[in-house]
Formats: sequence, C-alpha cells, structure tokens
Amino acid sequence: MKKRIITVLSILFILILTSCNYEEEIEIENPKLYPAYILESNEELWGYIDEEGKFLVEPKYNTANDFSEGLALVEKDGLFGVLDSEGKEILKIEFTNINKIENGYMTAFKDDSVMIFNYSGEELKLDREYRNIGVYSDGLFGVLIMDKEGDFKFGYIDESGNEIIKPKYSLAYPFRLSRAIVKEDEVFKVIDKKDKEFKTLEFTDIKPSSNKDYYIYSSTGDNFGLLDKDGDILIQDKYSAIVDVNEDLVVVGELDGQTESFGLLNVRGDNILETKYNDIKLLGEGYIAVSEELGLAEKNIYSILDEKLKKISEEKYYNIGGRSGKIENNIISVVSELETYAIDLEGNIVEEIPITKGYGEVYMDENIIRSHVDGERLYYNMDGQIIWEADKTYTIDSNREIVSKTYKDGDGINVNYPHFIGFAEREIQDEINKKILDQFTKDEGILEEKYNYFKTNYEITKMGNIIQVNKLEKMLMRNKIEEDTNREIYNINIDSGKFYTLEDIFKEDSNYIEKINNIISEKLLLEIDNIGIKKIAPVRRNQDFKIKDDKLYLYLRYEDSLKVLKGYEEIEMELEELKDIINFESDVFINMGEKNKYNRKS
Repeated sequence: MKKRIITVLSILFILILTSCNYEEEIEIENPKLYPAYILESNEELWGYIDEEGKFLVEPKYNTANDFSEGLALVEKDGLFGVLDSEGKEILKIEFTNINKIENGYMTAFKDDSVMIFNYSGEELKLDREYRNIGVYSDGLFGVLIMDKEGDFKFGYIDESGNEIIKPKYSLAYPFRLSRAIVKEDEVFKVIDKKDKEFKTLEFTDIKPSSNKDYYIYSSTGDNFGLLDKDGDILIQDKYSAIVDVNEDLVVVGELDGQTESFGLLNVRGDNILETKYNDIKLLGEGYIAVSEELGLAEKNIYSILDEKLKKISEEKYYNIGGRSGKIENNIISVVSELETYAIDLEGNIVEEIPITKGYGEVYMDENIIRSHVDGERLYYNMDGQIIWEADKTYTIDSNREIVSKTYKDGDGINVNYPHFIGFAEREIQDEINKKILDQFTKDEGILEEKYNYFKTNYEITKMGNIIQVNKLEKMLMRNKIEEDTNREIYNINIDSGKFYTLEDIFKEDSNYIEKINNIISEKLLLEIDNIGIKKIAPVRRNQDFKIKDDKLYLYLRYEDSLKVLKGYEEIEMELEELKDIINFESDVFINMGEKNKYNRKS
C-alpha cells in the first residue's frame, strides 16, 4: 500500500480559522426540507422540497446545500446566501464566500471585507477590518490581520467585536475550556484568555486533530503523537501518522520500509487493535471499519466491528458511511459488489432502504430516505416510493426531447445514455437512437462482462440545428489495476439524423489527417519524447470533434499508440492553424450556427 502522507509542516491559515470546531454543538433540529431541482430551459434550478416531494422553497438557485444547524447555504450566479428553515434569505445572495456555519455564527466575505453574522442574519459590529475570521469557540473568534511587514498575525475577539488578544501570533488555534495553543517566534505555547502563558511546548509541529479535545504533535516532523488541550502528552510521537481521532479512539500508522500499516489505540495510548491493517475508519459510537485486503483498482475492502470489537460483517464493503464516513440514525451506508444499501448496527440489511445498483450512499431520516448513487440524487418515502428524482430531460424544442436511459448488463456495467423522443420523423428518431445506443455500448467486452466496472455518463449541448453529446467512459478491465478513461463527442443533425465526423468540416481532397497528426505530434512531443516516441498518428477520418470559440477540439481514445498518455487527451487547435483546408461553408458550420471570424457575415 502506498504511504499515506500526513502534512503537518505547512498549515494554511484559512484552514486554521475555518476548519476547527472547538465548541459544544448547538442542538438545532434540522428542518424537514431537502434540496431538489426543476429543469427550466434545460437549466437546473434548485430549491427545497418537503417529505411529500412538494417544493416549499422556490427553485431559483444554481446550487442548494443540505440544511445544517437549521440553515442552508445557497448559490446563484457565483454569489452565496443563507436560508433559514422557512426558506427566508437571512443572508441575501450577495457574498463571494460564506464559511462554515457553526456554533451560532457564520463568516461571510463581500469584496475585500469579512463579516460575522449570527443565525438570525444580524451582523456583529467589528472595531477594525480583518483578513479572515474563524469559528466561534469558547466565547471567542480567531482573527487574522496582515502587519506592516506583510506577515500574517493571529489574535482573538469576542462576540462584541472587542479584541481580547491582539493579533501577534503566527498560529493560533481555537480556545477550548479557556485554553488555546498558539505559536510565537517559532515556539508553541498554551495560553489563557488573558494572554497569559500557561506552558511552553518544545515541539516542531502541532495541529488540531479531528476530535476537538486533542492535538497531533511531532518533535521531529517525521513521527507523530497526541496531546490533550493543555499540551500534555497522551501518546508519544513514535507513529508515522495519526490518521483520525474520534471519541476516545485513535488510528495510528507505522512504516515498514515503504509500506504503512494501521492500528488502533485509545487516547491513553493503550493498544486496541494491532498495527497490521491496510486502513481503519472510525464510524462513531465505538464502531470501526477495518481493511486487510485490497479490492477493485486497489480500493480497500472493509469489515465492520462493533464497540466490543465483535465483527458484524465479513470483509466485503468498498465504501463505509458515505461522505460523512459515520453512523447516522443507527444505520451505516455501505457499498458491496457495486450495490449501495444500508445495514443496521448488527450488520443486517435495512429492508426499508432500497438496494441500488451503483456506487454511492444512502441515509434515512425520520420520514424520508435519501440516496445519492452514481452522482444521481433520489428521495424515497418510508414505503419505498420515489417522491423526487433527478430529471435529466433535455428539451430540444416544443415537441422533441432527450431523456436519460440506463443500460445495465452484468455486475459493474452502468451506462447512462441519451434517448431522443418526440420526432415527427420517426425513422430519423429511431436511426439516431440506434446509433447512440451502439456508440455507448460498443466497447469490446461490455456484453461479455469483462469489466470489473464500466460507467458512462454524458452531457448535452445544443448548437443551432446540431445536438452535441459529450460522452465520458470510466472502466476497469478484470485482472487490471489501472482505470481507463475515454471521452467522445457526437455531433448530430436533429433534422437529418446525420452524425458528423471530422472529414465533414474539411475541403474535399485535403490532407487534413496528415496535417492534424503533425500538429498533435508537435503538441505532445515534450510529453512522449522521453520514452522514444517521435510521432503519433491517432486521428481517424471518422474522428469525433468539437468546435467552439474559433477552436477545434479533438478527444483521442485510449488506444495502443496513446497508452503512454494514460487515458483520453484533449487536443486543442486554433482554426487559424487549419483555415486553408477547412470548408467554412460546409453543412456542419451552416447547421451548427457557429459564428467565427471566418464565416461571420460583415
């Protein structure tokens, strides 16, 4: 297994100010609202639905986050705001960024100014301007200024904006129970709220752990241990990594040559599990996931142990706990054999939650089931009925549409492809759909199930009378370690059904293939010259392409001549390079409606 790198030497001030929660969580019941969208003119507009799938917050945002502590972050046209549980914008959509919403306060940026707001949207008055403001913890905010020498300095203010400790430290972590660890003149110290030094710490590096009560430290920069909030040593710095700290459990790493293995201690340093695992995850409530073997594409496969270290599952899960990586509402989201489902704390499958083909996560609230598998969001009620699902319908015109279909045949094969409907000329519609399905399922081996997994998604763009389908494939062949990736573009005339290829944009009898291959070879020469390849010739007459903003884009497939490039490679060329051989009056340019300086009418 590759060595896991734990970076302690360089800690960015943004992370220091915004990522450490050192306050008891405010108990706010999250509202029963869930982000969802509608399609309007083929654009996703996000709002919030209730447990019956009805929109209670008007869908008008470009993005909408889940509620946390009774508030939700939304974005429109690159600016951010915050909604309360009734859908009211307590912070209007006018901020360039809004930091973590925690402990009753949030930090918002507007132009060059940073502000603090409470959960009612009321701004706290500040006596001066700061470069950044951290989370509220133990009655104080961490703040950042730049001094006259251009150095960043940290200090602390209270909720009235008064400076309690003037900015003078090169590092300053949040207070916890009237103690904070700071750094001044390359020396770490523990101080109290009166800026009185409580203790000097003779360590090279210190940073907060994932558990708010502890710090990871190092005396040399190479090995790591654990401190309590007062800077007292709990675990000696003899481990190659302190990976996670949750409740009173600590995941540690040890190196044997280039191989790093992981074990489990408690915060007192007592051994819980010997250091022999590929990986260990702390799931909360005393539960852990351990991996002793590698699965697909060198991914860890896990079994789950309860708080008494009793195994509740065999080693078969690829993803444990979803994005949070934790137990939620007494269930654990898991992926096994490319199916996503949930198990309870005894290892039994939760029957109320549907089993979904694909890789993702599921959660169960009081009255709703949330699924996010293969990038698609889905909501069920407790009877297993879908109350909302993503709408991938693309409207071409008043009659014609493109809907999303899925082709599945065997474990791991999951192909999402576009299907055209509503055409008056059914023969043209059927011809397009047949060719699309053939193109999306053509790869050798897909029907014979030679893949560990094969996933395909796409994007749609309309250009004049041409629909452009941008397909992206990700696949892993059996008995291989490395994933392959391909991208292809299909330019389809929706009136004639013709699929345009590269030769359709060039003049007859032109030497475009030779010229393009020469250009590509020159562009890639620096990348491939070190292994002795001087020229490649990947372009075909039926090559797919994209034209945009006076440029031609080609997407080269993962083929023998290109294996050194590790997957698809986008090649970009100025039309200026090819203007002598391109036919700007061709059927492609006419139907595409593409306006460039060569065919633009004066």
